[in-house]
Amino acid sequence: MPVVDKVNNDDETMARIAEFVSRLENVEYVTLMPFHKTGKKKCETIGAQFFVESDAEIPDGEVARFQRAFEQRGMTLR
Repeated sequence: MPVVDKVNNDDETMARIAEFVSRLENVEYVTLMPFHKTGKKKCETIGAQFFVESDAEIPDGEVARFQRAFEQRGMTLR
C-alpha cells in the first residue's frame, strides 16, 4: 500500500485503514511503500498527469510508525 503525503500519512487515517484491512479474510500480509517521485518523470514523458500534488517523500521512520498500526491488529507486514 502506498503511503502518500497529505493523503494517508497520518496516524488516524492509517489506524482506520489498518482496522479495515485487518477484517478482510483474504489478506495475508500488508506492504507499506513510501511515496517517491520516480513515476513523475515517466508521466511527464508520456504526457500523463502525475496524480500526486505533493513532492514530499515519506521518511522511513514514519513508515515504521505506521507499520505498528497493522502489527497491533495482528497483521503480517512485508
